[in-house]
Amino acid sequence: MSLFRRRCKECGESPGPKVAAHLQGQAGTSEVEFTDFPYQACACGRLARWAFDPGLDFSEQLFDGGVATAQGRRGASECCRCGAELGEKSTVVLTASAHLNGFAPIAMRAQLLGYRCPACGLEQAPPGEFDVGTRPSAHSTDSGKALEEAVRSIGLSP
Repeated sequence: MSLFRRRCKECGESPGPKVAAHLQGQAGTSEVEFTDFPYQACACGRLARWAFDPGLDFSEQLFDGGVATAQGRRGASECCRCGAELGEKSTVVLTASAHLNGFAPIAMRAQLLGYRCPACGLEQAPPGEFDVGTRPSAHSTDSGKALEEAVRSIGLSP
């Protein structure tokens, strides 16, 4: 039987639409927060599932065009806006939002060790900071782990 039709063994209900006003995950030096995050869950919350496909649209909007990410490789990074060489990492706060059909905008805020460009002032994540590997356990950065913790807090699997 599919998860879409399955009823919870605890409360007997099927997952229905819910919105988490605030999700938060922390790992090491990183913190990731989401606001207005839609998902599906039964009344007791033991049976939860994604309300949307977290793959393409959601990930692309947040990480391939939302959060500024330095170019190059770790240790030799350049600003994604002006191309200036980036120096030492410091704590930065990055924001982005995803606009998915049928849902209110989902906001993301990430606080992490990143770069502040000395030339233009743009705050940005290190290259590969939010990359997802081919295995579910591939998140090796603190930011990836914080992102996983945030969605797991409502019972979702990343």
